[in-house]
Amino acid sequence: MVELFDKYSEALGLWVLPENTEDDKVALKLQMGDGRRMRDIMMHNKNKKDKQFLFDRFAEFVKDLIVRDYPDAGEKGVLGYVEINLNLLFESAQLVFKMTTKKEMEKAKQAMLQETKKLIEGD
Repeated sequence: MVELFDKYSEALGLWVLPENTEDDKVALKLQMGDGRRMRDIMMHNKNKKDKQFLFDRFAEFVKDLIVRDYPDAGEKGVLGYVEINLNLLFESAQLVFKMTTKKEMEKAKQAMLQETKKLIEGD
């Protein structure tokens, strides 16, 4: 039984953040509670009507994870990184926390592109 729990701890693993180079890789060590916090952000009822609320909470979550693992990083620089890469981080987090699959993500992106195209073309 103890091995089961050890395997769970190992499964938390690392989240290698997007927009890294081989020489400058930022990998966050996920800890117990991170998945629950991500789930709570994603499932909050207010997100259905207020996407700004969703992204603000998510940005704060990512900033907290980075600062936790890289306490010497300047908060201003971390906030800039999060802001510039927010969409990439959001997609990556959904995959890392197993809230979707790459296939489902691509399907959703294609549907959104088609919807945007229709809006632009005025159909």
